[in-house]
Amino acid sequence: MAAECFQPDARCLRDVRRFLRDATTSLDPDISEVVVLLGHELAANAVVHAATVFEVHIAIASGCVNVMVKDRSARLPRVEPPDQSIDRGRGLSIVAAFADRWDVSSTPEGKCVWFEVATRDRAEKATMISLKRGGQLVALRPSALDKRGTPI
Repeated sequence: MAAECFQPDARCLRDVRRFLRDATTSLDPDISEVVVLLGHELAANAVVHAATVFEVHIAIASGCVNVMVKDRSARLPRVEPPDQSIDRGRGLSIVAAFADRWDVSSTPEGKCVWFEVATRDRAEKATMISLKRGGQLVALRPSALDKRGTPI
């Protein structure tokens, strides 16, 4: 397992992505990309909503990658329907769409949000499409879209 501590500053998100990319170099590039995307989403939530120092932990075990983001805020996140009029609020929806499992739990210091991505048989699950939302590229599985192609 590898872990790193980050400050609650949006500039650290580049470092979070680098940390996760470096930790997943031995994996299939598509799986690494999913892990980096989801880890970035959880770290961005920690920066924006918790505004505390946070830790990112990654473990690669047989057939699975586990990433945990621990912060010092007791406020638990919720998945809410995305508001099409704003350019935010889709992070946990993206995590729910791509992760094989994810959850959040309270800790004595705050909370831990985690996800798992299977490294085996992932090719069938990794069929993704790309959407542009406010100039930002968002990748989603087709099952995470409604009939008009809007994220759900």
